[in-house]
Order: sequence, then C-alpha cells, then structure tokens
Amino acid sequence: MRVMKQHDENPNSALVCFAEVVCRDPFSIVGQYPNPGFRIADLAKMRLATISEMPTPWLCLQEDLRQAGIDPARLDRIADRSMVENLNALSGRIEAAQFFSSPSSKKPWPRGGVTCGTPRARVAVPLTRLSSRPGTGFRWRRRTVIAHGQGDPTDAQWIYARSAPEIAATISSYFPALDRGVLAAALARYQAHSVWGHDPVLPEDGSDCLRRCLVLGGFIRRPTAYAACVDNRLALQVLTE
Repeated sequence: MRVMKQHDENPNSALVCFAEVVCRDPFSIVGQYPNPGFRIADLAKMRLATISEMPTPWLCLQEDLRQAGIDPARLDRIADRSMVENLNALSGRIEAAQFFSSPSSKKPWPRGGVTCGTPRARVAVPLTRLSSRPGTGFRWRRRTVIAHGQGDPTDAQWIYARSAPEIAATISSYFPALDRGVLAAALARYQAHSVWGHDPVLPEDGSDCLRRCLVLGGFIRRPTAYAACVDNRLALQVLTE
C-alpha cells in the first residue's frame, strides 16, 4: 500500500517490494455474540465500527462490500474510535467491529464473502540497492524475512508445519502480557485463513486486488503497474536454492 502510494505521488520512484510475508487479511469482524451464519452483506443491516488506527482494513473491507453488492458509503459506520473503544462499545452500542485479532472475550465471525487476498506485509527497498548490492540484499532477505517469518530457507512451510500451540510457545516472549491460549487461538485462525504466505513471491493477482481497493477508496489517484512496484528476483532466487 505504501509503495503504491509512493509511486502515485512520484511516478519516478525507485521503491519496490521484494518479499511478501502476510498475504491475506488478518483483521476480524467481531460481534457481541456468536454469528456462525455471518456474511459480509449482513453488515448493511448493522452498526459497524471500523479500525481508525490504520487505513488498510477499511479500504479492503470496502472492496468486499462492493463485491457483495453493498455500497460502503451507506453503512451505519463509526470510523473515528480506537479498537479499545470499539471493544467497550460492543456491550450494546454497536453490533460489530473490526479488530486486528479477536479480543480474548469475543469470537470472530466467519469470513464469509471475503473475495481476494490482498498483500498486507511486504519488505521494500529502493530498486537501485537491489541492483547494486544483490548479494547483501539476498543475505539480509533470507535472514530476516524467511528466518523470522516463514522458517528456515530450506523449510518455507515452517509456520504451516507446526501446530498453533507450538508457534505460540516459540513467540510467546514477544507477547508477555497475552495469555498463551489466546495467542494460540489467534495463530490457529491465521493458519486456517492462510494469512501468512507459503513463499516470499509477491503474486500479481493480490497486487491487482489491493490496487483496486486503494483506487476505489481514494487512497491513490491512479493505478500503478505491478512491474513498477514489485521485484521478485530475490524471492525466486530463494525458492531455487
């Protein structure tokens, strides 16, 4: 998203994405009570609170609403409150809210109607740096992106080969205040929804979907070509090693 914004403001920008880590929407729609039959179109009949801390969740949810035949502008939506405020409001003032992950006391509704995988976490660098120092970029990319996000380069499926409790035990020190069971439940949902990429290559269809979300949502003024924003050379090199 930020790279596309940079190219929208400066068509001569050399900034490119060269690795994908998170490739699907990690955000949840949460209600006060379980709703196993939930569909995206149901939001047209509810009072919804969306995330104010960052623009991407609402920009992408708008596209899902359009695909479901719903005009996002017609929603009864609260757009200016924090996730903490929205959690407190679920006691009755609102019917549903967006969260980065489901709060421990609530259950996320099924992701019915989500239409496309929009890349969420990418690693970016100026193209000149990739071209002039490929060895350095390759080593850095292997150590940071794959080792910390998708396992060792020889096992890019590390996250999908481990159970959620195993992953929770590995990373729990980064979340000392979070109950281990809550962390494991969130990780299990991320696994089930294929939130993390199975490899570091950035697919064109996901970029197309994200670009459409950003243009229709008014975040960028014009589409930016995939080739201008993405350089998969290092990602492909990792896969052939």
